[in-house]
Amino acid sequence: MYAAVESIALAEFADVVTDVKRIGRRADAILKLRLLIRDGSFVDVWLSPTGAD
Repeated sequence: MYAAVESIALAEFADVVTDVKRIGRRADAILKLRLLIRDGSFVDVWLSPTGAD
């Protein structure tokens, strides 16, 4: 699930997104992605396979 978001961020938004970090692991699962933005800021992305919080 996160691999697809990572690929899209780096391919489609390469002019804005400079890097992607995989943050936190619980039982070999990524907890969130951090998209690093060219201006030094970042966007954290959390996904839920069930749609629940």
